[in-house]
Amino acid sequence: MTSQRSIVPLGWTNKLTAVTVLWSAVSLLALVDTFNVDTSKPIIYKGPSGSYFGYSVAMLENKKGGWILVGAPRAEDAFLANGTIQQPGALFQCNWQYRSSCRPVIIDQTGNEKQVIPKHKNITVQNKKDFQWLGATVDVNYDGNENVVVCAPRWKDAEHEIQGHIFMNGMCYESSKELDFNPSSPWPVLDNLRMQIHAHGHLVYGMGSVGTSAHYSKDGSFLLFGAPGLNDWTGGYVRVSGGLQSRPKIFEPPRALHNNSYIGYAITTAQLTTDAVHTIVGGPRGNNSGKVIGYSQKFDMVLVKEGEQFGSYFGAALCAADLNGDNLDDLLVGAPMYSEQYDEGRVYVYINKEFFNLDFLAPALSGSNTPGARFGSTIVNMRDINNDGFHDVAIGAPYEATTGVVYIYNGAKIGLYPKFSQRIVGSDIDPGLRAFGYAISRSLDIDGNYYADIVVGAYGSDRAVLLRTRSVLDLQARFTISPSKVSHAKPTCVYKGRGTPCLKATVCFKYSGINLPPATEVKMTLKLDTLERHRGERTRMFLVLSDGPNTGEEVEETSVVEELRQDLWSCLKTYTIYVRESRDVITPLQLELDYDIPPNVPGISMGCDICPIRNIYSQTKETRQVIYMKDCGPDSVCMAELRINATPIFGVDADETQLLIDDSPMFEMDVHINNTGELAYLTYIAMNYPDTIKFSRARLLQGNSAVSCIPAKTPNASASLECDLTSPIVAGVDVVFRVRFYAAALPFNIKSFNISLEVKTASDEAADRLADNFVNVTIPVEIRSLVSIHSISIPGRLGTPRALLPNNRTELHLIHLYTLHNQGPSPFPHGQLTITLPHTPFVWLSNVQAKSRNSAENIALDCVVSGDAANNLGKQKEETEINDDEREKSAPQSAATSSDLVCRPGQCTTVRCYVGLLHKDQALLISLNITVKQDILHKMKVGRQLRIISQATFQEPDLPSYVSISADKNANATTFIVYKLHYRPAFAWWVLGVSIVSGFLLLYIIIVLLWKFGFFRRKRREELQKLIETSSTHPEEFEALHPPSSGSSPEPLSTPPPPFSSLSDDNDVMVLPPSNSFFPDQSQHTLILRNNNNNNNASNDFNGIQSHSHSLGGRQHQRDRGGGGGGGSLGRSRGQQHHVQHWTPPPPPPLPAFNNQLYLEPLEHTV
Repeated sequence: MTSQRSIVPLGWTNKLTAVTVLWSAVSLLALVDTFNVDTSKPIIYKGPSGSYFGYSVAMLENKKGGWILVGAPRAEDAFLANGTIQQPGALFQCNWQYRSSCRPVIIDQTGNEKQVIPKHKNITVQNKKDFQWLGATVDVNYDGNENVVVCAPRWKDAEHEIQGHIFMNGMCYESSKELDFNPSSPWPVLDNLRMQIHAHGHLVYGMGSVGTSAHYSKDGSFLLFGAPGLNDWTGGYVRVSGGLQSRPKIFEPPRALHNNSYIGYAITTAQLTTDAVHTIVGGPRGNNSGKVIGYSQKFDMVLVKEGEQFGSYFGAALCAADLNGDNLDDLLVGAPMYSEQYDEGRVYVYINKEFFNLDFLAPALSGSNTPGARFGSTIVNMRDINNDGFHDVAIGAPYEATTGVVYIYNGAKIGLYPKFSQRIVGSDIDPGLRAFGYAISRSLDIDGNYYADIVVGAYGSDRAVLLRTRSVLDLQARFTISPSKVSHAKPTCVYKGRGTPCLKATVCFKYSGINLPPATEVKMTLKLDTLERHRGERTRMFLVLSDGPNTGEEVEETSVVEELRQDLWSCLKTYTIYVRESRDVITPLQLELDYDIPPNVPGISMGCDICPIRNIYSQTKETRQVIYMKDCGPDSVCMAELRINATPIFGVDADETQLLIDDSPMFEMDVHINNTGELAYLTYIAMNYPDTIKFSRARLLQGNSAVSCIPAKTPNASASLECDLTSPIVAGVDVVFRVRFYAAALPFNIKSFNISLEVKTASDEAADRLADNFVNVTIPVEIRSLVSIHSISIPGRLGTPRALLPNNRTELHLIHLYTLHNQGPSPFPHGQLTITLPHTPFVWLSNVQAKSRNSAENIALDCVVSGDAANNLGKQKEETEINDDEREKSAPQSAATSSDLVCRPGQCTTVRCYVGLLHKDQALLISLNITVKQDILHKMKVGRQLRIISQATFQEPDLPSYVSISADKNANATTFIVYKLHYRPAFAWWVLGVSIVSGFLLLYIIIVLLWKFGFFRRKRREELQKLIETSSTHPEEFEALHPPSSGSSPEPLSTPPPPFSSLSDDNDVMVLPPSNSFFPDQSQHTLILRNNNNNNNASNDFNGIQSHSHSLGGRQHQRDRGGGGGGGSLGRSRGQQHHVQHWTPPPPPPLPAFNNQLYLEPLEHTV
């Protein structure tokens, strides 16, 4: 056994445990399928609690059976000196089949007393066995006499007490395989008193610690003890050969060269040459990074390897194994404290190239590279556990995944597989394990299945675990295909009446190994045309099922299970495989054969204690290929020579020189392909462009090959298009097709973008002629937008009263509305609208509202107010009124004398609106709600009117592709503040209606009241009516009552009667003659009426009208009446008597009769 032990367990601390717990989940990701170290049926042995049971382990076979040897260096021994010695340590032996059979081995019953040891001479020692750590090291001579050695590196010899100091020399005990220790078993190799302390004062043998490591040589001829404390911790080792009575040889490396190196901390032997076995010792503190030294039998140095990292403890573990099967030992060196983060650990592998030339096999092994794992604390040669002819190794990482992990690495022709074949986690065996993997025994076939087993110690939980290995089954296959070439022009089979190319496939299997059942089963799966075909061609091969429920079905895959005999080839059947027609005659026809042992096979996966397992390094897949015969010469290799060109086309009429981003940004590209070589099979063009470009269509313009384009996925932020030419391109034929793209999602911040085109073919092309297979086309981009800005004031004129009450603080409100409208043709990327407006004690901004014209449009818009109104925007009216007087007092004099209110320093509010993407015909509305004090004209002492002006400026983006075609980027909104005119209030029609109805109602009431009180009864009218009646019936009485005046005679009528409209006197009445006619008899008189223009003629036709005078109480009324060119007068006097004189007009024209019964009011109308 190769032993390497620290006196105190490395890193068994709470801090290390926390780190390993943290990384345990990560380490589980590295799990691989279990190989042939079985973990399903482990045997766990438990020792005394706290005894470090499992600190060292070994296996032994003797006449009493198979045994597991476990060291427990902190165990108590009740039988040693009646239990008076504290924790002397012990070696336990356990029957491998019984987990509860462990008992201590009786090694030396001498207590802390003087003892004479019969060796090559009698050696007297004074034992000091307290805390001697018996069992810290154990090994078995598997290659020799099978002796057993166990060591107590902290044993002290009180015989050498100097000035109160007792020296820790260390002691080892050796016995035969029967574990019959005797008085000659101890090896007190550092008994020389004079060598304990050097004359200069440093310790020589005094702290030698012999037995820190122990190892029987590879050939079994000698025993080695490591003594890292020799010569003031320079270290060294002891070699014993020839039996218990031989004289040990102590080797002390030069202290000047190796001071404080701990040489002997680990020790092993290796066959570095074909004729000798060499000693390899590790000094993990040499040169602060560690070193490994090889010595010959004569203690000559033949090899030195040094660590690469400070403090990595390179050399703390050693192992020699023939990894590559060349009969020379290779070397593995552990550096368990190598750190990337914290003590991940490394194992360095050196391959023996003969003549002491060991080459490092990079990279170093790292297990799962888990921080705190200390991978490489132990390395053990397991011999050939899978029977492949190469030695395998086990490497411990005792502090990984909390419980510890053991890694299995398998040797190979190259030296060692870099990936472990098995990762055995302690918690998978028993969650209570701790430090699992700190000790690993040499391998031994303890269960007799011809495969070596191992024991793993877990001292942190006082346990040891036996892991047995499984038999390994090697499965082999033979897979043959004929013919090796096919051609559709030369069919070899007939299928459904047609000549079809076909293949013949033959499959044979064999399995072999040690300790396997005589028969087993194999499951085979045959897959056809498994290579990826060009351009998505369908599977080109099939076979026809000849049995089962699907007989006659065409399939591309078939599976069967057949029985095999050990070590005998078994050929199942020969398959006939048909070849379909396909455009892809370049890709080889590949057949794939998968095979394995199926699950639940008796003797392999069930019905066995430790079942066999298939060798993970043997193949389970075979592939064969068949090629097409092509029209490309006798070598069937087609050498094409392709060229490609591309030309972009912009605009519908190809009148643009760049891509205009508008509502439908479309462009096209003409692609020209030319071949000057042999047939170009499965030619396609791969285009790469930004993923914001979308493919629309492709159409052929020239050539005899159809084109089909399919977008393809790419792993990065680009898009790909593959355009397939369905027919082979022959020499001298041009193919031209046109591809259309849309760039609707193109970003605005680019001036151009590229489209790369590459023509590819399944045919071969010369590597130095591929430059013209690629072309890069640049597409220039332009964005043109016409953005108009408009403004309006609502209202445009705002009136304020001329006279205000002293405490009148009424506020007026107005709106300045700005609109932004994108008239295209391109979308407008983004911009900023900046609006400035005055801010004074009399005018201020109260609110800002911004929205799109259409509520359904989602346009990014964000307005920020800055300046004097920024802090007061949105405050309540009560808050702003408190500061009115202060505003007026603080108002600058310039504002009081100006008739225009605009943005000025100290009196300005700025509204900045970020405008996002505006598509064509989209518009934004920005509304500024402005508050104006009603007394602004009075306060500012403005005579007639005041203008409030806001100003807007629109900024367009600074983008490389943006071109502005906007005519005006500024706008103003003006509101006129004037005094109000006193306009009548608006007329209300309901008032008119109510007034009319009320008036009629009041009039009706008054009339009724007047009628009730006799207001409408006229006395004169009644008398007159009576007079008329009397004159009609009794003219004589009438003449008597009214005689004509004396001296008066009637005057002839020389003028026509006056117009009726002139009879306006209220007392004038018209007296009808007795004939009841308004006019005299028509036969006697005629009245002719004419227009005013004929008044002179009318005066000649009428006689004058005699004036009548009426006297009443001396009151005289005179009224002149006339018509035309003549005139007359009629006098009336009211008195006691009435004089009526009748006038006789000339004969009038016929007029309608007038009813005497009808009373006529005085007439004021002109006829």
